[in-house]
Amino acid sequence: MKEMPLLLRELRAPACMDRLSEDEWDLLLRQALASNLAATLGLLAEEAGISAALPARVRRRLAWSRTVWERHLRAVAFELRQIQKALRDTGLPLILLKGAAYTAAGLPAGGGRLFSDVDILVPKERLAD
Repeated sequence: MKEMPLLLRELRAPACMDRLSEDEWDLLLRQALASNLAATLGLLAEEAGISAALPARVRRRLAWSRTVWERHLRAVAFELRQIQKALRDTGLPLILLKGAAYTAAGLPAGGGRLFSDVDILVPKERLAD
């Protein structure tokens, strides 16, 4: 059986992150950054109460990722207001999908999540509007 990727393993059991070696942290941070999940790791470490036990360089990197995510949240909120304004005269409700939906609803799946666009659902016959 194939071994589970380190990032997936730590996302599933974040309370174990404080036991990682320096080499494992190097790999985990590279995987998390490539997947836009570094802020999520930081949030999970905080929830598990292990942040203080992580190596200083890891804490700094996760803190930086959280700052980026918080800025992302402000940008998403602005974009959602713009989309709502654009839809106002159409009578269409704002139906968010994927990352924006998780984030707007404040769901745990949106915690630390970075995404590059806001997906909305519009009836096919109304696309020209």
